Amino acid sequence: MKVLQVIPTLNPGAGGPVEGAIQQSQQLTEMGHAIDTLSLDPPGAKFDARLSPQSVVLLGPAQLNYGFSRHLEPWLRAHIRLYEIIVVHGLW
Repeated sequence: MKVLQVIPTLNPGAGGPVEGAIQQSQQLTEMGHAIDTLSLDPPGAKFDARLSPQSVVLLGPAQLNYGFSRHLEPWLRAHIRLYEIIVVHGLW
């Protein structure tokens, strides 16, 4: 199964959602699923080495307090059919 995780930031200082995404990615990968992680961090941002750089998409920098990115919707429209499941982390 091909899974896309969407998260506002992969910065470890952001706490729980980041660690949840990493743990979920590891577990699903071990089960044989392909996982990509999309973040609103700016290109070149550092992230936890437990995530494969080939599977991370950085679309930021995010703007405003809610993490708006004008790149998110076009990217999703172009790639959404590649995924069977989309998991949104950190949505409260």
